[in-house]
Amino acid sequence: MINLRSLYQLQKLDLEMDGQKSSLIAIEESIHDKSKLDQLQSRLQINREKSKKDKVEQNGVDGLVHELQDKSTDLERRLYDGSVTNVKEMESLTAELEYVKKQLNVAEEELLFLMLELENSGKEQIQIESALTDCELEQRESNFALTKELDSITSLLETNLKERENLAKSISATLLTQYERIRKGKLGQGVAEVKGGRCMACLLTLPTKQMQHLRSADEINTCNSCGRILFVS
Repeated sequence: MINLRSLYQLQKLDLEMDGQKSSLIAIEESIHDKSKLDQLQSRLQINREKSKKDKVEQNGVDGLVHELQDKSTDLERRLYDGSVTNVKEMESLTAELEYVKKQLNVAEEELLFLMLELENSGKEQIQIESALTDCELEQRESNFALTKELDSITSLLETNLKERENLAKSISATLLTQYERIRKGKLGQGVAEVKGGRCMACLLTLPTKQMQHLRSADEINTCNSCGRILFVS
């Protein structure tokens, strides 16, 4: 006697286990997914490197500002302390002072820009570090829950595997081989239940003669359309 009922029950287990295995893969991927953390850490690293570069540049510009201020003060002193009386020399000093003051204005604007950049970078760093802390906490909590779910599904899968082993003992090796072959090419479904004279996998209406054959427990029938093993409950 061909035990199609057991085969149909075995398929139910197989489909359930397929879902459980997919869930385990998805959970494992979620647990190991650190893309959000990596993104925040990358942003923090970029921010720190930019701040470091701006700080070095600020120090250089700050030094230049002090140098130009000293030079401007010295030129003004020479112009107005009465030590220079030659007209051409005074004109030369005046031109040089104007040039130094222009350079000083540019340097001071650049220094102000860098100070603002550093201030903004500091604020952004605080925001990123806060987001990073929140993300790490969220991931720990999420991974704790996912690990519990992983253990639960793993336990169910182990139980189903044992039940499948026991159920498979009541099915002939030939039928099992045929089922496994069909199942591989049919999205995991090798057996189709028949209801109302139709194959419930592809919804084909079965010929009357085939319906009569289906009532025999000693004959394997497959659907002429989808090729699955047919089972009448």
